[in-house]
Amino acid sequence: DIELCFDKVKAYEGAKIIDSNYSESLVDGIEYALITVGKAYRFGAGVKKNPDNAIKYFLEAIKLGSGEAAFQLGHIFKHDGWWWKKKSYIFNAEDCYKTAINLWKKEAEKGSSNAAWSLYYRYRNRRPEEAQKWASLAIKLAKKLGDDEQVRFMKGILNER
Repeated sequence: DIELCFDKVKAYEGAKIIDSNYSESLVDGIEYALITVGKAYRFGAGVKKNPDNAIKYFLEAIKLGSGEAAFQLGHIFKHDGWWWKKKSYIFNAEDCYKTAINLWKKEAEKGSSNAAWSLYYRYRNRRPEEAQKWASLAIKLAKKLGDDEQVRFMKGILNER
């Protein structure tokens, strides 16, 4: 999966250089590919760890509207600071997490059950009533998409609580 994501990101980057109106087929699934490549660089999965490259790919996915990428970027700044003790970045984890929440809300409005579930997960221990709202929406959207496995998973998590 990582190798396929690297190939997709290379094609996406090349197409952007050649033509700013690159093919829509390259955009389909590109956020997932950018996040996967970013994680590969963050953790050193198949490539040498490189926080600059991880940040680069997460930022590109954020530009495309990915809340998950903003969340991953926040994790870098919250948990991985020891990588670059001498470097200074203009981001902080809390700003990244706020961006993630805002992007997830936009994604959920467009019908993403995963984004709504991410909001549930973010709020579950801090604001239970807000968490319940997002969990209900996530289940509703997953049902609408016909993703019975996701619905069972979400309901199972909620029943455990």
